[in-house]
Amino acid sequence: MFVVATIVMILAQASPTPLPLTPAAAKTWDAWRGKAAACKAPLGRLPKAATVARSLAVRVAAEQCLRGLLDDPVVAALPDADGRAVGSRMWGEISPVDAANTAWLKTVIPADGWFRASRDGAETASNAWLIVQHSPDEAFQREVLRRMEPLAKAGEVKGGDYALLYDRVEMFAGRPQYYGSQYRCVNGRWAPYTLRDPAGVEARRKALGMSSMAENGKRFPASARC
Repeated sequence: MFVVATIVMILAQASPTPLPLTPAAAKTWDAWRGKAAACKAPLGRLPKAATVARSLAVRVAAEQCLRGLLDDPVVAALPDADGRAVGSRMWGEISPVDAANTAWLKTVIPADGWFRASRDGAETASNAWLIVQHSPDEAFQREVLRRMEPLAKAGEVKGGDYALLYDRVEMFAGRPQYYGSQYRCVNGRWAPYTLRDPAGVEARRKALGMSSMAENGKRFPASARC
């Protein structure tokens, strides 16, 4: 049975040449695309005059809805070959949304550099971070991480948000992560990405209000294939 993890720790890209679909897989894919269209529909109804906070909320809800479909039980029930064929097409629906969110976010960043919980609201600051976390623009991620660092120390952005972006930037640079938030596919199973100073990771996570590595790992059961 094919399983797709909800939290994909490496930004996946649509396969350049999607795998061929059997009739059963094609039927499942058509149904999945219908669900994806429903996830994206609120984006088309978003007024141009919507506030930044409202726009962030709608955009994040849409991309989270799409990512939730990565664990579609109908797709998960497909035989491996059919599941991979459908899975090879999923990111073709998600990646354009991430790119559009990134382009839009760059136009609404506050003049002082980044969103602050005390001024913009904790939810708004976290929603902005999530768009960056899923952005295809690695240079943008690095720049936002730099801007978030002093704000995380001041409690203006969530420490856990900062940690996840830090780990992702390190991973994309080919360096070990520091907070243990990123996973990768190893021999068909999900495993934590290389970790720097593993002995101190639990203390680092606790200091930022993050769950333990063991608790975090429950999202990736040993039976889950990638």
